[in-house]
Amino acid sequence: MNAARLLRDKINTPGRIVTGALATFHFWPGLVEIAMKAGLDYLIIDLEHLTHDHSAVADACAIGRREDFPILIRPAAAEFTPLRLAMDLGPCGLLIPYVESSDTMRLIEEAVYLKPR
Repeated sequence: MNAARLLRDKINTPGRIVTGALATFHFWPGLVEIAMKAGLDYLIIDLEHLTHDHSAVADACAIGRREDFPILIRPAAAEFTPLRLAMDLGPCGLLIPYVESSDTMRLIEEAVYLKPR
């Protein structure tokens, strides 16, 4: 995923300030274009606090992939089903809430990297 690599490179550039937005209450696919034109480096779609229309989230992720603009999703929980759903929507990354143990990290790995690996 080129958008993920671009974001990683920006984050790892010494002295570079990386800015983005967290879309919690107001989200629609057109927000991706607004974020890009505003000069933001990424957009996070929050599914933890509100359930946005999944087709709209998938559309936003598709726009991000087409434009090489990083779209991340914050899933509802660090549990298999919400993580799998978030991955199926097509983001370049996840911002996972409440990761407090190695057991949770193993669960995340199982959800994100489906077998066979």
